Amino acid sequence: MECHERIKQVRKERSISKKDIGALLKKSCEEYDKIEKGLIKLKMSELMVLCRFYNLSSDYLSGLCDTPRKLRE
Repeated sequence: MECHERIKQVRKERSISKKDIGALLKKSCEEYDKIEKGLIKLKMSELMVLCRFYNLSSDYLSGLCDTPRKLRE
């Protein structure tokens, strides 16, 4: 699974709006939508923000592994 697919999946599983995640990343809802569609690449700093927010490892959110691992318990 690619990064944009994974971050969309996690956001939907947690019932969080695109607008809320866009605000977290200091982006408009439209800009964030383009990230989820794979039209714009997520910056490493933005990935780290999402990792902390979701409490998930970067290898999981970036799609490098399929087993979710928490950053902290």
